[in-house]
Amino acid sequence: EYNNGTSEDGNWTDLEYPDTDMNVDGSVTTEEYGESFLSFTDVNGVNMKVYAHMGEEGVFFGFVSDDKSVYYHEEASVYDNTSVEIQVAPANTATLNSNVIQLRLGANGYAEQWIGFKAQDKQYDYTRKHVPSMGAVLINGELNTSTCNGYSMELYLPYSSLNLSEKPESIVCAPSFNTKRSYTSGPRATWTMMLGCNLSEPATWYVVNDTG
Repeated sequence: EYNNGTSEDGNWTDLEYPDTDMNVDGSVTTEEYGESFLSFTDVNGVNMKVYAHMGEEGVFFGFVSDDKSVYYHEEASVYDNTSVEIQVAPANTATLNSNVIQLRLGANGYAEQWIGFKAQDKQYDYTRKHVPSMGAVLINGELNTSTCNGYSMELYLPYSSLNLSEKPESIVCAPSFNTKRSYTSGPRATWTMMLGCNLSEPATWYVVNDTG
């Protein structure tokens, strides 16, 4: 389900897109994304597959996890819950800047957007800022119970949110995910980024183009 909101509350905004073959509903299908995907696994054996599709006016991302512990506690930060994160930037971006976007989406549909320059406290390389985008979550089971058998999520980011005026030949991205073992306000169990990616170095990120 969509978590719609405004720039004031920082939640996802329901956006329109011209790609009639895409449906941002949380379900990730090969009919939408094709057969190509990235796959990586955390230290506990939880696997994440990441799909991508460059649409006419924005890029779509699909996440498919086999995590059976799908928990979200509202008093914990999104990264301390079952959630996905992805950094996205225009191709050939060498360093973090305001064109670099970080999207976060929790298992309960809560979302955040960040841009690539240091916050005022200089403790983190990104600063919280509303960025037009949207996302959806589909859980195989019931959130915060032992009945879950994985989940999938989708994110959509217009090219204009990357300060691009038209569809580019490619972009770069760095996906990661967080796990949580139970319904508590405590910290996450693991944070796992795609192998070879450095959070603060877009030159190390994966290339997305029309082939996925």
